[in-house]
Parts: sequence; structure tokens; C-alpha cells
Amino acid sequence: MRKWRWLATMLVAIGIAVVGLAAPASAGAGIPACGSSCDYQDPHTYLVWDGGQVRLIPCDESAVNVNSPVMGLQLRYSRKCETTWAMQYGCSCQLLGVLQQSFLPDGSTERAYSWDLAPSNSAATVMMDDHHYLNRVCLYYTNADSSANFWACTAMY
Repeated sequence: MRKWRWLATMLVAIGIAVVGLAAPASAGAGIPACGSSCDYQDPHTYLVWDGGQVRLIPCDESAVNVNSPVMGLQLRYSRKCETTWAMQYGCSCQLLGVLQQSFLPDGSTERAYSWDLAPSNSAATVMMDDHHYLNRVCLYYTNADSSANFWACTAMY
């Protein structure tokens, strides 16, 4: 009798373990986002696990625009990766550069500049970690006669 009870207990334990392994989760449901390992990566080619569909997807596949665009510059956010990046949709200005800022909880700031463009899409910057950070993107541009330079930034997200 004890053998059967032991065997039944082991089978239940193995069954629970198999079901736990067979039910993958997505970021936010057990699998952590890529965090700082996503910093300076291309949002179109950097792949993360999408447990809901059991496949690898690029961070930009499920990304959304957040906040209002500023002069054609949009802040993009990926929930799967917990990252943000800038996407330039066109500016009727003389664009000098794009700056992405991540404001960290300790008061420090990380930055990515327009020369840190994503290799697969020259309209996108590289990604920056957004987990517990506030991020924004800014345009650096000049006026029509190039006599003055200006900054225009999205709201923080």
C-alpha cells in the first residue's frame, strides 16, 4: 500500500513539473524583460521569448507609440522587452540629431544619440531599458537660417 501511495505522489509531482515547464509565460507573467541587456540593441532584430505563442519575436513587433509625438519624433515602448526607443517619422526642420534619455532611480542619466541608430532601420534609435525608469526622446534642430539651435522633447514615460 505504501508503494502505491509513494508512486501516486511521485506521479503527481512529475505531472505538476511537466505542466509547469510546458506552460511558458511572457514578460510580465514570469519571464523577466531583457532590461539592461537590451540597451543599445536594435528593436527590429533583438529577439525575446514570446511565451504566449512559443516563439521568439523582435522587441518592436508589439511596440506602441506613447505620449504625443514632437515634430515627427515618437517615443516607442515594448511591453515584452520593457524598453523604449525613438522613431523619426519626418521633421519639417533642419534636424541635427536625436537624443534619448533614461532617468534612473539613483538620479543618473543614460543617453543614446542619433548616431546610435538601429542598423536595420535608420529612422529608429537603439533601445534603452525602461524598467522603473523614466524615458524621453528629444530632437536637436536648427532654425531656417541656421542662426540658432533648439531642443524639442516628448513627455517622459
